[in-house]
Amino acid sequence: MKKAIIVFLLLIVTSLAFSVPAYPGEIALSQPDGTILTVRVIGDEFAHVTLYNGFPIIKNVDTGWWEYAVFDEIGKLIPSGSKAGIDALPELFEISTVYDYLSAVERPQYVACAPTSGVLKFPVILVNFSDTTPTYTPDDIEPVFTGDSNSVKSYYLEVSGGEDTLKLEFVVVGWYTVSATHGYYGEDDAHCWELVREAVQLADNDDFDFSQFDNDGDGYVDSIIVIHQGEGQELSGDPYDIWSHSGDIWPYLYLDGVYIKHYTIQPETVGGKLLTIGVACHELGHVFGLPDLYDTDYSSDGIGLWGLMAAGAWNGIHRAADSPAHMCAWSKKELGWVTVGSLNGFNGHELLSPVETNFEVLMFENADRPAGEEYFLLENRQLLGYDAALPGAGLLIYHIDEDAYQTNDLHRRVDVEEADDDNALDTYGGDNGSAGDPFPGTSANIEFGPGTSPSSTFYDGTSKLSVENITVNGLDIEFDVRTGVVLKAPLPYVIYGESNTLVYEFISEIVSYNLISQDATIIDCTLAPDRLSLDVQVLSPDHPFELTLEATDGTGESEVLTQRFLPFIYLIVHDGVSENHLITVKELNWDEVEYEAPDGTWNGDAPLYWKWIDSLPVEVFGHQLEE
Repeated sequence: MKKAIIVFLLLIVTSLAFSVPAYPGEIALSQPDGTILTVRVIGDEFAHVTLYNGFPIIKNVDTGWWEYAVFDEIGKLIPSGSKAGIDALPELFEISTVYDYLSAVERPQYVACAPTSGVLKFPVILVNFSDTTPTYTPDDIEPVFTGDSNSVKSYYLEVSGGEDTLKLEFVVVGWYTVSATHGYYGEDDAHCWELVREAVQLADNDDFDFSQFDNDGDGYVDSIIVIHQGEGQELSGDPYDIWSHSGDIWPYLYLDGVYIKHYTIQPETVGGKLLTIGVACHELGHVFGLPDLYDTDYSSDGIGLWGLMAAGAWNGIHRAADSPAHMCAWSKKELGWVTVGSLNGFNGHELLSPVETNFEVLMFENADRPAGEEYFLLENRQLLGYDAALPGAGLLIYHIDEDAYQTNDLHRRVDVEEADDDNALDTYGGDNGSAGDPFPGTSANIEFGPGTSPSSTFYDGTSKLSVENITVNGLDIEFDVRTGVVLKAPLPYVIYGESNTLVYEFISEIVSYNLISQDATIIDCTLAPDRLSLDVQVLSPDHPFELTLEATDGTGESEVLTQRFLPFIYLIVHDGVSENHLITVKELNWDEVEYEAPDGTWNGDAPLYWKWIDSLPVEVFGHQLEE
């Protein structure tokens, strides 16, 4: 069954890219006899179900009844004949198959289609079906995109930092009526690209100039924005409504000297009234290159209501999606809309103003991994501007691992560190974000460090970050930061039989230190005049050993650092003819898991490696070696 589900889903997503998640709240559906079903839609464009009391239902288009759904032989949900809320559940139904269905498809990688700065123009094409009539006029829809407030334009002005960073312009055209019915284009969204192609060609027939929308001069229109008549399936649950998404048409069109490839599509109405801005803002996020930050296998809520690229697209004050959340700190960093202040090597007091006026986020990196790979991000979120509909306010802390997937609940790419430590975001259908998630928040949690819950430990178990005394001062958040005393420790490799100089660097002036080793011989220790570094000369034994440094700075902050050092010996022999030398390195009594070649250019096997070199010195494990 699961293999069939995968085959079916692959058939319907070949031309699609990314989509908005389902509306996270409950919606009401009506049966033909007036019975009201309170349901929840879960999933996205790629895989989704409508649940009534936890069981999938689907509309039978022949009868108009919502029926309990079952899977057919290719893994497609079909009506069972049993009316939801009226008849008994189908026999032998297994709810677990729903979650197999949701998680079966691997979503495609995102690709940016538009620049993230400057003045950008996008076409907005209004499309009607052959059997429908629009509710709203172009004059009604245009302010949703171009208005000075409560619009897509004003949203992006606020989150990007203003016109000096990004200014969006939209040209609205239509309505154009396409050749087929609402049901033809809507069923499984298999024909959406046909709808977009036809809409573009109708606009072109109307002498609409597409060349003005190639914002970066690469020969492609950055994206077509299509508004279709009626509702989107992400809110209605109706399988014959189109689920809002972004994707590519195929084959591409070539009009007015430019190629037309990428599009976004969203509905005319949200909940029966004029569309709100959240879905359109989310889909434009994909145009700028952002991935979805909800959990696309639906085992968790991802970042929930805290970001536009997850359920935050649906945040609303008066109506769903009328006040979408700001992009989270990671998204803004990816787009270059914030500066990044480093906390590595910093001890002191910090103040963060709200993201509406402050375009700096704070970062603390894992120094043991490549730069920019794993880190924490800090930002101040308040109930202001488009963040007015957030579930709470305070200091939000994210744990980022650029090497991870958003579907890994224990090791997510972008993870919110929930201050109340209830891990509700780690369960799909939890609270989707609560006032307990920020610091101090409703849990009054004022500390985030190695020994707290949640903790500041990296995925390798290490951490030196402590954020303490987190307080709210008006709309600002203030806190103290401690990142230890040692700024940089020496590399853990030493040469046997030679005096090795190990250099410790400190964040600020140290007033005292103590160095202990049971195996190595400490020849000398020299503290620099500025007291910001310590040179330690050691003689290594023929086996690994430990050095423990305890250092205290002028504020009384102390750090105890224990390192394991690995000895090696080497031999360099000239070939006697040319400038070439043979260098051999032997690692002395390292544990089996510690053995490694100095780099990928060496020959041999642990513990002995060799290679030819044509010049000296040569760097080996951080040491410059001469003959």
